[in-house]
Amino acid sequence: MKHLTCVALMMAILALGGLGCRGGSETHSNDALGANTELTQIIGTDKCAECEGITGNDQDVLLVESDGTLWVLIGGGPGYQAAQDGHNEGKTIAATLAGKPVTKTGLNGKLYREVKVSDIKIIG
Repeated sequence: MKHLTCVALMMAILALGGLGCRGGSETHSNDALGANTELTQIIGTDKCAECEGITGNDQDVLLVESDGTLWVLIGGGPGYQAAQDGHNEGKTIAATLAGKPVTKTGLNGKLYREVKVSDIKIIG
């Protein structure tokens, strides 16, 4: 009986310790790829989703983060239009998320995250 109690206690301690090791100073929810789903803004290089073989729509804005994460941004407005117009220039953009990212597979077989955005700013 003591052995069973000790094993149960050890498993509880390991489970609690594992929860504490998930993140740094902030705790976030993650999707299946481990992507942070509580982000409010993402920053990366503006690219053409169709040109990169991700989608078949030349109007889609592709943001590529410095770690290589691919984001297809869905939105509208002047910032979105500016990102569409300049996506072959490789400028740095910041997008404000307005929805939860959905992981998809592109036409080229690469995984990407599609998300609705409320605003896009060209920052460099």
